[in-house]
Amino acid sequence: MDNEDRVMTDDVQCWRRSSLVLSLLVTASLTLHFVINSTVHSHCTRQKSDLHISSVQKSIGQKSIQYVGSVLWNEIPQLLKNRMSKYTFKRKLKAHLLNEQAIF
Repeated sequence: MDNEDRVMTDDVQCWRRSSLVLSLLVTASLTLHFVINSTVHSHCTRQKSDLHISSVQKSIGQKSIQYVGSVLWNEIPQLLKNRMSKYTFKRKLKAHLLNEQAIF
C-alpha cells in the first residue's frame, strides 16, 4: 500500500468515526424532544408506550418535528415498534406503508 492509499484509508476511517459520533449526537438530542406517555402520567392505558403528543397553541407548532414525529410514530403498528435491527425496521416499515397505500 503506497502513501496515497494509506492517507485515503485514514481519511475514510476518520470520516466513519466522525459520522458515527454525529449520528449519536443527533440521536441523543432528538430523544430529548420525545417523551413516552408512561413518564407523563401513571395511568395504565393502552397508549402508555406511545409517544406523548404535546398540546400546541398555533398551527406552526403542528409542523414541529416533536409533534409530527410523535404523531407518525404513534400511527405505526405495535409490532413494528418492537426492538429489531435498523435494516429490519426499515424493510418492515416500507412493506407496511406500501401495503397500506394499496388498500386506498
